[in-house]
Amino acid sequence: TLTIPRAIRATGRLSSGVVGSTVSDEFADWEAAMVKEHAADCEASTFARAQAFSNPAAGDKDVNRLGSSAGGDYKGGWEKRLVGRSVIGLDNAPYLTRVGEPRRDLIQISKEPILTNDECAAIIDSAEKHAAASGWGSRYTYQDSSHEVHVSNLPVARVILDTLLSTTLLPAAAQAFPIFKPESLVVYNALVVKYDASTGRVAMPPHGDFGLLTFNIPLNSRGEDYQGGGTWFQALQQGDPSGGSQGGSQGGSVLAPPRGCAVLHASPLVHAGAPLVSGERYQLVVFVMSSEVPDVSGRLQHLGGKLLNAGDAPAAVKVLEQSVRANGLDGETWYQLGLARQAAGDLEGAEKALAQGLRLGEAAGGGEDDAEGCGNVSFECAFTLGSVQKALNRTQDAEESFRRCIEVGAPPSPLKAKKELDATHNWGMTLLDQKRFEDAGLVFEQVIEADPNAAESWASLGVVMAELGQTEAALACQKQVLGINAMRESSRLSDSRLSDSRLSDSRSSEVPVPIELLTERGQPGALTLEAPWVMGTPTNPVKGNDSPSDRNRVFLLGPFW
Repeated sequence: TLTIPRAIRATGRLSSGVVGSTVSDEFADWEAAMVKEHAADCEASTFARAQAFSNPAAGDKDVNRLGSSAGGDYKGGWEKRLVGRSVIGLDNAPYLTRVGEPRRDLIQISKEPILTNDECAAIIDSAEKHAAASGWGSRYTYQDSSHEVHVSNLPVARVILDTLLSTTLLPAAAQAFPIFKPESLVVYNALVVKYDASTGRVAMPPHGDFGLLTFNIPLNSRGEDYQGGGTWFQALQQGDPSGGSQGGSQGGSVLAPPRGCAVLHASPLVHAGAPLVSGERYQLVVFVMSSEVPDVSGRLQHLGGKLLNAGDAPAAVKVLEQSVRANGLDGETWYQLGLARQAAGDLEGAEKALAQGLRLGEAAGGGEDDAEGCGNVSFECAFTLGSVQKALNRTQDAEESFRRCIEVGAPPSPLKAKKELDATHNWGMTLLDQKRFEDAGLVFEQVIEADPNAAESWASLGVVMAELGQTEAALACQKQVLGINAMRESSRLSDSRLSDSRLSDSRSSEVPVPIELLTERGQPGALTLEAPWVMGTPTNPVKGNDSPSDRNRVFLLGPFW
């Protein structure tokens, strides 16, 4: 159920098939409603607040003052990771050391464990006992990506977390980001998240968290209890020294600290759960707000995403337009606006919003002195932009967008290779449209070499061969398409008969006959080449949930995404 701010509802200006009024064009109304909603959320939090700590540097008279310089019980220090100068807003506000001074260390890793091994084990045990009685959920995080349970439902874990919050986490967060007073920091939710290779819930797609700061704390050990995993950040350069890095050729890196150590990051930074290869991975995730920093743009973005997921694209457009008005330098918000405009049928407007999101991602780097920050380019934004440009017959622009996808690389996921091949295929389609047949043929051959069962690329290569006058090769490509489609249909029928609902991987279990063999057979016949198509036709949004962390990731995807 959508939660629409009462202040907006009362004006009768929210036009939505879900709620049934008119959306206000007055930003002041939305801003006031979001500030009021933020205050109510802070007030409703039942988690522990920061304790009073003495600040020796300030003298005895401040012994009961909440001092961010003390940092609570944790004294191990933080290792900083740099992002671009304006990844989520001008100078990365509101995470400034002081007004007007850019803040780039928006990701920090504790140098020592914040949770002991016993505490980690107790939280896992508490979560598993709750799940055994009530089951795991996935309402708050993305469905089918992971299991979850709320810490508020785990008495043992709640005691551990409340103690940790008051003595360590919140004071340490205020120490890392001195502009936030420790007494203003409030936890609005905390989860134990479980990835399990045996169930296929192994990764979480790219998203940004709603809120101000997020703690990610691994509860078991990488390399011992599981392989793979970690948290990928779009705004980090590939090849992070913390180990376990993976990402695209230009952007993104995975952080995988030891058990009990924390990754503290600005919540809006786009990140993902990297794929688990084997075993079970447990993660404690804590979401923090500040009572003094209402994130108006983030709240509007969250509401716009919920409206879009509910199928009300026009209302989503209006809300997201207010979000970019609140913060016009967040590329993720422009990406969301582009998706909403596309869903509403406004392809011209979608192209403008997506292009702005991509430009902001490109410009987010900090310049030649960057040690780690690499911009904030979104593979999904570039892919969607290319698909919209293709639909608008702006073929050369679409070619550049798909080439950018290939340069950046898809985020880590079980479908990473598939997404990159789809981008490569679409690049080939833009070359085909421009009648650059030799270039297009080389690109389609790249896809086929990586995936011999890529029927779409075989069909397109057949068109290329026909245009180049190579009839036998064109017929051979067509036979490959027919063979692959027959194999898929046979596999589908076989799968439908399995009583245990197990799925067979027909795409990897069989390989079509090589081109030269089909050509040698020379079987004549009235074969009509299948028309090429762009992989990446619009699909329904990825159904997340109604949680603040759901950034409503929507891809223009190929048939297997």
